[in-house]
Amino acid sequence: GITTVDNIDLKYLRFCELKNGRVAMLACAGFFVEELVHFPGEAYSNPDPIGAISTVGLGVNAQILLACGIVELATIDTTYGDGEPGDYGFDPAGFLKGKSEDQINNMKLKELTHCRAAMMGFLGMCVQNLYFHEKLLAF
Repeated sequence: GITTVDNIDLKYLRFCELKNGRVAMLACAGFFVEELVHFPGEAYSNPDPIGAISTVGLGVNAQILLACGIVELATIDTTYGDGEPGDYGFDPAGFLKGKSEDQINNMKLKELTHCRAAMMGFLGMCVQNLYFHEKLLAF
């Protein structure tokens, strides 16, 4: 293969792929929401999603970074422990209840596909924003 590393943990890599994909799906949604919805105040009025990071200041960005760190620390056992990659046991809508093993595997494959699409989509959104300096939605 391409790598010379013999002890690659594919379960860990799948977990990372799912986690980054879920974050990318939220980031794609956030990109659109940031263009349309703003909190009151001068600091929150920047219509550029990437430029807004520097506009809001250090305090807001520190809160976001702290929240991300708390989530990472709270799920560290799931990341490196036993179990299905990406399964936190959190299914409040009951998407998997009453489903067969084939249906569950099909839904997991769909999620993985959407995760991969969202990662590429978010990259495209960032490139378009940085290159053209225009909104994604032209209305």
